[in-house]
Amino acid sequence: MTSRRELIGALVGPVAALRRPASAQGDPPTLQLEYEASLPIPTPPPLEPARPARIVVEFSSGPRGAECRLGVRARLDGEPALLALAVWTPDGASYWRKREGLRLPAFRGRAAWDGGRWSLTVRGRPAFSATPGDNAGLHERLERALPWLNYRPYLAADWTGGPLSGDPVALWSERSADLIANQPVDPEGCRAAGDLDGWLPKVGARRLVGARFLSATGAATWRKETETAPERYEPYAFRRYRGGADGMPPETLHAETAELDRYRARSEIRQSGLVVVSVDCRGTAAAIGDLLPPPCEPLEGGAVRVLTFRGLAEPGLDEAWLLLECVVGGSRAWYAASHLRPSLEHAAFGREVFGHPTQQGSVQASLGGNRFSAGAERQGRPLYRAWGSYGGFSTGTTIWRMQVAALRIGPSGAGGAPDGEVVVQPWQFFGLRQPVVSGSLRASFEPPEPGVRPRPWNRVATMRAASAMVMDAAGIRRLPARVAARVSGIERYYRDRCSGHLPWDSDSAGLRSD
Repeated sequence: MTSRRELIGALVGPVAALRRPASAQGDPPTLQLEYEASLPIPTPPPLEPARPARIVVEFSSGPRGAECRLGVRARLDGEPALLALAVWTPDGASYWRKREGLRLPAFRGRAAWDGGRWSLTVRGRPAFSATPGDNAGLHERLERALPWLNYRPYLAADWTGGPLSGDPVALWSERSADLIANQPVDPEGCRAAGDLDGWLPKVGARRLVGARFLSATGAATWRKETETAPERYEPYAFRRYRGGADGMPPETLHAETAELDRYRARSEIRQSGLVVVSVDCRGTAAAIGDLLPPPCEPLEGGAVRVLTFRGLAEPGLDEAWLLLECVVGGSRAWYAASHLRPSLEHAAFGREVFGHPTQQGSVQASLGGNRFSAGAERQGRPLYRAWGSYGGFSTGTTIWRMQVAALRIGPSGAGGAPDGEVVVQPWQFFGLRQPVVSGSLRASFEPPEPGVRPRPWNRVATMRAASAMVMDAAGIRRLPARVAARVSGIERYYRDRCSGHLPWDSDSAGLRSD
């Protein structure tokens, strides 16, 4: 059995290394800063806020990059812990792993250690930096690391009944099985600057009162602690999301009753000022059946529909959708096999709540000179092109309806391959419909690349254009959705939107779920 003296000796080495210049080290040290808060931060039940209120900012590194966490001190069953409010992680598999697999409040940002200084960059702009102070005369000590806590909520597809689905909201903890070495740093000598992408003022961080280096000896493990009723968690449901074109309210730590009532009372999520080009291509049921998760059933002679939007005044509204005609529960619908947009900013709400298979890509849709064109690219490779002519008189304002089905991770998604849910949402288009000239329509899809796993766009390359609909000065209304069915074995249908790395696979930073 390892004695305490031997354990201390094993840990003092890594801690002592922190006293050397950063350039002489390998991995950067974990730095934890603690701020005095001007007001207690509301914590969901069954947590209790710590007193006095304290805010924690933590920088750490892992095998696939560094991250920054923001948390608030709280108490669970009387024991101290840290409740995660935000986690900034680089783009890629780690981001969706944290949001969709671990349900962490993850945001895109890049943490970096350079010459004795930690920094965080968000959307290309400096958000925070910290240079540790002197640790002379301050001695390390062995202790248990405070566990990080995180709730795993699921927003309802039908928001009229409230923000959350009817499932209990689980509280999970990330705990280390080993002792850590805590090496205090003089906070008076620390130089910290920035507002952490607006979070520090929001949580009332006022004065830096503590700083420390942490040195752990083993990987942390997530475990389920308890559950709380969804109605008790409702005021905290929006912490994980940023407001945007998808209809979310502004980011809030604690929504008041009036805010929750306004959210429920919305009749639609509306976007306007669009050019819309919709092209239907015909094929066989076998060509698209393999892309459809149950209970979606292909139609013989069913169509593939490509919808492209361009925001006339707001490029953030540009989108391309690959939709497969099918039957869900006896009703005709269009299954969303792929969704591209130029920026993933604000994409989490649509992806997690409605199952939008969102990825980053280039989208083009234009009208002019009685010609229309549309296209989509991803990672520099063209996926789809369409073009043709329109002429004559506009048919006037047109209302066009369709049911869109999509696959999202279900509330059982915690550890191992989760179940999924097929969500069906009514969409309504409105705008000036332009008559397409008969015989002018052309469309093509990029065929699969040899040796590369084909995307859904590649797998419908044999489809041929059959009809098109073009709308100017258009808009779209997305109405409250419903969960049509729960689905097991969703890996093969979910993998493409994650670039091959499923969110419930082992975490890129060495975490795992029990």
